[in-house]
Amino acid sequence: MIAIDYLILNRDRHGANIEILRNARAQTLRIAPLLDHGLSLLYSCLSDEDVAKFDILEDKRCQNFIGGYSCYGNLDYIKSNGYLFKNKLHEADRNMIFEGLDTILSETFKDKIWNMIYKRYKTYENLLAGILLYYEKEKTCIVELPEYLDEWTAPLLFTSYVKRKIYTIPRDISFLWVKERVIPSGRQNIKNILEQHHLPSYDEMKFLEISEGRCSQDSLYIKKIEELPDFVIKRHQKNIVECVFLENHTILCFFADDTIKKISLENLKEADDIEKIISNEQVYQSGKVGTDGYFITFNDSLDIPSGILHDAGITIPLSMNEFKIFVQQNILDTTESCNMLECSRQNISYMVNQEQLVPIKKDVRGNLYLKGDVLRMMW
Repeated sequence: MIAIDYLILNRDRHGANIEILRNARAQTLRIAPLLDHGLSLLYSCLSDEDVAKFDILEDKRCQNFIGGYSCYGNLDYIKSNGYLFKNKLHEADRNMIFEGLDTILSETFKDKIWNMIYKRYKTYENLLAGILLYYEKEKTCIVELPEYLDEWTAPLLFTSYVKRKIYTIPRDISFLWVKERVIPSGRQNIKNILEQHHLPSYDEMKFLEISEGRCSQDSLYIKKIEELPDFVIKRHQKNIVECVFLENHTILCFFADDTIKKISLENLKEADDIEKIISNEQVYQSGKVGTDGYFITFNDSLDIPSGILHDAGITIPLSMNEFKIFVQQNILDTTESCNMLECSRQNISYMVNQEQLVPIKKDVRGNLYLKGDVLRMMW
């Protein structure tokens, strides 16, 4: 019952729909088949538009007679019993589940219901506690936690973040979680251990893979996945694609959701280490986009998460694609400028020396110019 309620997100398992069947003759009692699932799946969606907005992995608050308010959290009550179902759910089972419902449910509803059941089933099958993203070239880790975790179900190291509703864990804390689960580099016999595993040097992630991330402190383990869960893909929309560091500690950020936002660091006083950034111009000018756009980093040590920047920024009514079109149509190199002005490179050089034409970037196999500036030379 608890497992099924999680798969279909049954929001109403009360005392009157948990039934016992009594056989007076045989004098036996048994649990009745599961019943009364009216407040489950997409019951709250009245249109295809509602369906499109519905988050199939969200752990909505439930009124449960047994357990707590979280269908996911209630899985802890059955975890010790192992895998409950005799068979596994496969994608090929979809046709059987929806047989005869073509005239009752739209394709949008059927697609969403199937995705909901199947993806929640895969979560149940793996009892997902989070996603560990490892960027091998930079040796950087990011942990993404599902939002149905609370301070009791989240890995211990991350509970303080979950309490604050932060589910994307900073890179230093994510890597600390890895380090806590592997043999430390200062181990007395570390050289022998490296030789035993044919490792040329100490590597935390290699040891994590060898041990499958298992640790005596909890029941967590790691397992390679082929595709990211929806909740991670959705969060990636707030990651930074490009950024420009302007005057007065103002940053122009281009996000993966195709929004462009202007952020004043002066307004982010609550962010960690912000004073160290705005009080030192050299540190501010060292800013760049961090790993996979998860943060902006200064001196590669002071990070501001992309989510904070996305939420705090003022939206500029411009998309990344529109900006690229502007660059493609309005940035000219020296050759293009010569063609437009019908002059030689020497003429262009003269205009630059006379400050009549100002390159926006020098020494790029010929300078780059704003098309508007070149046009002004024609006028």
